[in-house]
Amino acid sequence: MPSADILFNPVAGRISAEGAVHKAAALLEAAGWQMQVLRSRSGRHTTHLARQAARSGRDAVFVAGGDGTLGETVRGLLGSDTALGVLPSGTANVWAQELGYATLTAFRPGALEEAARAQAEGWTQWMDVGLCNLRPFLLWTGVGLDGEVVRQMESQRAGRRRFPYLLYSWQILRSIVRWRGLRLSMEVDGQPLEDRYILALVSNIRLYNGGFTTLAQRNCVDDGQLDLWLFKGEHPADSFRYVVELLSNRHHDDPAVTRHTFERIAVTGKYRFILQMDGDAVGAPRRLEITARPRALRVLVPPQPPAGLFSRPPERIP
Repeated sequence: MPSADILFNPVAGRISAEGAVHKAAALLEAAGWQMQVLRSRSGRHTTHLARQAARSGRDAVFVAGGDGTLGETVRGLLGSDTALGVLPSGTANVWAQELGYATLTAFRPGALEEAARAQAEGWTQWMDVGLCNLRPFLLWTGVGLDGEVVRQMESQRAGRRRFPYLLYSWQILRSIVRWRGLRLSMEVDGQPLEDRYILALVSNIRLYNGGFTTLAQRNCVDDGQLDLWLFKGEHPADSFRYVVELLSNRHHDDPAVTRHTFERIAVTGKYRFILQMDGDAVGAPRRLEITARPRALRVLVPPQPPAGLFSRPPERIP
């Protein structure tokens, strides 16, 4: 009988998820899993609970929260055989979108049960994880405009839950007016790059911007590499253009936007960075080293994962 913990972040998302979490747990128990639900008090506590689950030999940890909670959980699971599952009760839930799951809302009250049902058979894949100054991230890390927007969002947590998309749009508009870009010096797999950028984004997946943007139609998450997206510029007009292009998925056609696939990059700036890391704001020194850790995390997937997301067929939990 497989065993799993559900790490429940009670402050994530737009509606209370507690009832839906327990229904998902009951569905998994009916499918043969041994389950327990644990409430997370903070990001650090989430990492601690995930590490405990891995050390005790749990087969999986399901995250009932958003992408930030997933990122904190990854830090506890990295290097173990314990698989990461997802019960999307956060705001955007971009990793869940990659896997084809709906988000819990008042209009989709059964979303967590649907996600649990898709993962109940215990199919897994191994995927890459990014390391930024040795701190793991699952989805993306970035400096520039999105780091500034996320920093502003962090200071308004109450509004994030009640009006997430309205507040996010407002913070983007505020940041566009003030943002002049960052001058960055980089080495991308040993090749030097230097310019002024509105945004420098490292991505491990296809989706971005709450799932509204498809950065790349083809991006395999178990190929041992990450993507660096560079948006060159220094004026508010550049920021506005990139926001429009990302929302309309036309960034591929802009010659000032470049994509670099890499295994290791070093980034140096004039000042300390504010990073966006898996949707959360993180302070960092003025030099970053970002590397790909190949096939470092086991993840639960539906019986037929989305085409092109993985290069190998799924495996079952024994």
